[in-house]
Amino acid sequence: MLEKPLRSGPKFMYVLPNFQNPAGTTLSEGRRHELVLLADRYGIPIVEDDPYGQLRYEGEHLPPLVVIDRENLRRDQGYSIGNVIYLSTFSKTLAPGLRLGWIVAPPDVIGKLTQLKQGTDLHTSTFTQFVAYEVARDGFLDKHVKLIRQIYRERRDVMLQSLEEFFPAEVTWTRPKGACPLGNSAPRARHESHLQLRHRAERGVRPWQFLLRP
Repeated sequence: MLEKPLRSGPKFMYVLPNFQNPAGTTLSEGRRHELVLLADRYGIPIVEDDPYGQLRYEGEHLPPLVVIDRENLRRDQGYSIGNVIYLSTFSKTLAPGLRLGWIVAPPDVIGKLTQLKQGTDLHTSTFTQFVAYEVARDGFLDKHVKLIRQIYRERRDVMLQSLEEFFPAEVTWTRPKGACPLGNSAPRARHESHLQLRHRAERGVRPWQFLLRP
């Protein structure tokens, strides 16, 4: 099914393979290999966005697309060539306010992205980069990520228990194995009344948390 639209020649593919937001689904290892091979066959770059990859609290970590691209297609050891641009961030593992991330890509791509960055806001805060460096090098970040995983798992379990207890039988949902997105679906749209939304707001719950897509 994927190969047919690729023949039309899209400019690139944007993929969030781990705990995709909003559904919380993860691309299987087999599908990752298939995607990388098809992208290489049709010459379509992949932009791999991986903000949640380090937040897995259940199951085994799966290889990023950028690693599969290099290993399966016998790319070089330094990622200086390849068909995948890998993105990640400290916003989900350290602090959202840092607005700091990183890219793995061939040097030519990095050069173009640097020019775009300079044209937008010159550069990322030097102080912010120093902060991230210090917490990463002394082991704090590794310990912090382990704590976040535990917290997210506890919240996931509470949410799943609540869905089982309070949601109607015709509603289904995903069971994420990492991070926090969790998607659900219903055979028909359910709309809450104004009084129901007001009641939820008074309890500190935002209305969009209870919207179900048909």
